[in-house]
Amino acid sequence: MRGHHSLKFRLVVIICLITILSTFILSQTASTLSRGQIESDQNALLREVVNSMASRLAQDMNTRAAEIRLLTRMESIRDPKVSLEVKRQIFEEMKAAYPYYAWIGITDVEGNILSGTDGLLVGKNVGQREWFTEGSKGLHFGDAHDAFLLAKLMPKPQWDDLPLRLVDVSAPVVDDQGELLGVICGHLSLDWAFEARKSLLDNLAEQHVDLVVLNDSGKVLMGTPKLPSLQVDLSHLRSWSELGKHGAQPLVEEWPDGQRYLTVAVEESSYKAYTGMGWSLVARKGEALAFAPATTISNTILGIGLVTALLLGLFILLYIGRQLRPLEQLSDAAERIRREDLTTPIPRLDGRDEIATFSHSLTALVSSLQEQNDELKLTNRVFEESGQGIVVTDAGGTIVRVNRAFTEITGYTLGEALGNKPSILASGRHDQAFYQAMWETVNKCGFWRGEIWNRNKQGELYPEWLTVTAIRDDAGAISHYIGLFTDISEKKAYEDKLLHLANYDALTNLPNRNLLQEHIQGAIEQSAASGGQLALLFIDLDRFKHINDTMGHPAGDSILKEVAGRFLAHLGRGHTLARWGGDEFVQLIPGGEAISATRAAQQMLDTLKRPFELDGNLYHLNASIGIALYPNDSQSVLGHLRCADTAMFQAKQEGESHYQLYESEMNTSVERFLMLDNALRLALRLGGQGLSLNYQPQFSSDGRTITGAEALLRWNHPELGPISPADFIPVAENSKQITQLGQWVINTAMRQFKQLLDEGCPPITLSINCSPQQLVDEGFAGGLREATQRNNIPSRLIRLEVTESA
Repeated sequence: MRGHHSLKFRLVVIICLITILSTFILSQTASTLSRGQIESDQNALLREVVNSMASRLAQDMNTRAAEIRLLTRMESIRDPKVSLEVKRQIFEEMKAAYPYYAWIGITDVEGNILSGTDGLLVGKNVGQREWFTEGSKGLHFGDAHDAFLLAKLMPKPQWDDLPLRLVDVSAPVVDDQGELLGVICGHLSLDWAFEARKSLLDNLAEQHVDLVVLNDSGKVLMGTPKLPSLQVDLSHLRSWSELGKHGAQPLVEEWPDGQRYLTVAVEESSYKAYTGMGWSLVARKGEALAFAPATTISNTILGIGLVTALLLGLFILLYIGRQLRPLEQLSDAAERIRREDLTTPIPRLDGRDEIATFSHSLTALVSSLQEQNDELKLTNRVFEESGQGIVVTDAGGTIVRVNRAFTEITGYTLGEALGNKPSILASGRHDQAFYQAMWETVNKCGFWRGEIWNRNKQGELYPEWLTVTAIRDDAGAISHYIGLFTDISEKKAYEDKLLHLANYDALTNLPNRNLLQEHIQGAIEQSAASGGQLALLFIDLDRFKHINDTMGHPAGDSILKEVAGRFLAHLGRGHTLARWGGDEFVQLIPGGEAISATRAAQQMLDTLKRPFELDGNLYHLNASIGIALYPNDSQSVLGHLRCADTAMFQAKQEGESHYQLYESEMNTSVERFLMLDNALRLALRLGGQGLSLNYQPQFSSDGRTITGAEALLRWNHPELGPISPADFIPVAENSKQITQLGQWVINTAMRQFKQLLDEGCPPITLSINCSPQQLVDEGFAGGLREATQRNNIPSRLIRLEVTESA
């Protein structure tokens, strides 16, 4: 009987709560009473502070008014014959006597300043200024204002980082007949008010009281050191804004710093003649500090109550706990048993009362349950830890239990699945007949096993391998169904990926050779059955190797993908485009004949006319296309491909950007090419076997002197006999052997030329023919330089001639 449900606990809690509640009410009552008295005391203190400050300011302004009036009555000021310099000295003496004058000066009747302290503002017209217009009528006191003109001429006050702010005191200067002679004005800097604050109010810091002076718009003119001056707008304070409605009533309100203060506002009206004393004064004291005594009383009473409640609760715990200890022990044991800790020992109590009888019965019950619990634990562990999803339904198909794997696969938690039927997972891919046949098999044979598509909570379809088993009770009736399933999405995705990799090109995502041959075989069978035709286009890009050699294979791959995209954009309906390998593509046109095939070929060539852009550079590509037709040219897949390849080769011989229909005579030309290609490879592999150089002399214009020689390559094959350069040079260029053959020519010519020079031949020029393919080869220049240096031949004697095929 432990915990918050025990009788002992509830008694302790109720008594303690009553004690604490009574103490809280008492402490709040005491706090409220003391808070009211404190508020009254603090209000009196704050009002005394603001009234003292207001009186001091009014007294200072009265003194300044008397000083300005004295100046207006001085004969040396009134007499126009007295020089302006003398008047300035008088003003300077007045300013020196009271250093808080920022400036003192006199104007004429038009508002032109005649003289002033420090020679400032002389010659300026202030006819529109309030202190002149009002001061010409009588004694005038101005409100604090920004003095931008003087601020440029005088140093700024140390207490403020804003423009210079002044208070004006002005009065008229009149002659004996009462005629206006001018206006005298004294500009007081707010330093005088701050001096008053320092002498009168700074001791307020000991009482944690702050005070500010506001103008009629609520802007701070000055304050105690904790408050910034001229930078804070307090117009939102209710104590200030409602001053005229309620008088000086104390309020607790929030200030711009985010803190709450006890606030009192007073509107000074003791010196009506000075309109500037319409300023308001606001005093504040932090709420926590102001009402600290009330808080202390409340906390003390509350603390006493808490200690009382704690001691009372401890006493009840000790007394009642002793009385209920035996029942508590049995309760603890029963609770641990409820949590499946069947090894918990049961306290054996003597006697025949209810508690002892309960102890004996509980011991017997635990012994009978322990064996069953071990088996249930194992079964439940297997159920939850199974990697397969498991769902159990009743005989009506309603879900009664699922395991963790079920939730991981389907997204449905146990709470979401309970009460529903497995149909919540239905994908919609199987019709009603499928499910009907499945359940008929389960009910008849006891189980069903197969692949099925389901839908998870997020709406995503997934395949699973499912086994449904019917569970029967002792009477043979079906009581439950158990479904075991495994998500096979990854397995099927892996199989699909392997199938895709086996049939599609990784770079262009076009069908590869395997899939293409299947399509060709299918098209041949369909054409044979229908008596139709088909066409096969073998496309080879011209000079594509140049891009790989100069720009690198990544650039070449980018071009190949764009080529595939262009071809696909113009692909006919039902046609197949495949990448055969490298820079070779194949297009299958089911039902195609010669006209449609040549039209398609020309369309492919046209797509390449637009240049390819790569890294800001433009590249031009052409292609050679061979066309084979079924059933005229071949009736097999490989034969069809071979015919198209042969026709492509013939088209390449005729120049770039050509297409060619296959003809049987082309085989002879291809066989000749292959024979020469293989023979040339063997000759180069054997160090140039059968190859030789002849030198054709070049004479001077008079025909008497040899000026040079041209190296001419000749090939005398041991079996084929002499082979013309016109035959084997194109083979070398088309088979990419021209670079190796050209280097052999350079090395041999240099070696033999050195022999001629060593034997006394005069230095003549040696001409060597080069193919354009050699000129774009990165190693050509280095090989030529190495050959001349190795044979010590001056490079000026070597002349390169590019063959006519360029």
